[in-house]
Amino acid sequence: MQIDSLSIYQYIRTEIELDCECPIDSIAKVYYNVPITNFGIASVYQITLDDSVPEAATKISLCVWSKTDKKVVFLPIEDCKLIKTHQQTNSFLIGGYYNMRRGLQHYFVYNATDSIFKCVFSTGEYCYTPILYAANSSTNYCIGYDAPTYKLSIKNVDINNDSHYDLVFSGNINIYCDSLFEREYDKVLKTIKMKAVFLLKEDKNLSWVLQDTTICGILNKRNPEDYYQDW
Repeated sequence: MQIDSLSIYQYIRTEIELDCECPIDSIAKVYYNVPITNFGIASVYQITLDDSVPEAATKISLCVWSKTDKKVVFLPIEDCKLIKTHQQTNSFLIGGYYNMRRGLQHYFVYNATDSIFKCVFSTGEYCYTPILYAANSSTNYCIGYDAPTYKLSIKNVDINNDSHYDLVFSGNINIYCDSLFEREYDKVLKTIKMKAVFLLKEDKNLSWVLQDTTICGILNKRNPEDYYQDW
């Protein structure tokens, strides 16, 4: 999409409200004049729809506007973070939480090719099933991350000193059940410290490898009672 003299704020409201007939509650500038890989100097805005939007709908999204090329792209993620890949690079990818359904979110990282953004990393592609959520509300399962956000924290750092910037997710897994049928909704019965490290591979394509798959076994337990064995 291209934008010329039209105000970016007016453009966002026109595109969003005409496309889904959803009124916008707020538009907040997240980043200003930052170099986005293969997209140019850009500004990033977070769009929040108002409370009239159905609960199942995506309420928060991003708008990435390239001032140099006058291009606009919308991404279905929130809590945007600039992701660095290599020590020598001066541009960034875009990462954020993608809302799978209410209370469950994976973390996506996007890379631009011209004006098309492609997802090059997703926490949903690891473990046996897509259970490595970057965010999960405690109201959905017997396990939940720390309130009030129920999100894992993320760091974009070089873990193994190879000049490649990795992704590190960390937080607490809080256990609320002591059996399949007994749950203390507001009471944490057990807490497990967790860290998931994704190392950036040195190849032509952008790809990350989960350093330790132990976290998959923890999250894949089917019986809540199993959380009290060996952890």
